[in-house]
Amino acid sequence: MSTGVGGPGRATMQIRIVNPNTTWSMTRLIGAAAASVAGPGTVVEAVSPAMGPASIESHYDEALAVPGLLSEIERGEAEGVDGYVIACFGDPGRMSSCSAAPAWLTSAGRSRPRWGGR
Repeated sequence: MSTGVGGPGRATMQIRIVNPNTTWSMTRLIGAAAASVAGPGTVVEAVSPAMGPASIESHYDEALAVPGLLSEIERGEAEGVDGYVIACFGDPGRMSSCSAAPAWLTSAGRSRPRWGGR
C-alpha cells in the first residue's frame, strides 16, 4: 500500500464542503466553484444538512444551523473524509466542529485551517 495524499493506501484527498443552510442551489454552486480550483488528487464534495435554516442571516439562524452542520461532519468522519470547509462567512459551529472532527477544518471566515482534536 502506498501513502497517497489522503493517507495510507489512498491516492486522493477528500474534502467535504458543508453549506450549513439547506439551500441546495447554493450548495451546488459552491461545490462547482471549489471543484474548478481543486488540485490533482483532490475530491471535493459539497453537502447541505437535512435540517436547519434555508439561509443564515442572524445569530438565531446560526444557532439553528449547528446541529445539521455537526451531523454532516460526523457523517464525514464515518466515511473517512480528510478535511472540511464550512461554507458560511459567519463560521457557524466552527468551534463545535473542531471538537467533532480530528481532521483539519477551515471556513469562509478564516484565512487558515484549524486542526480539530478531541
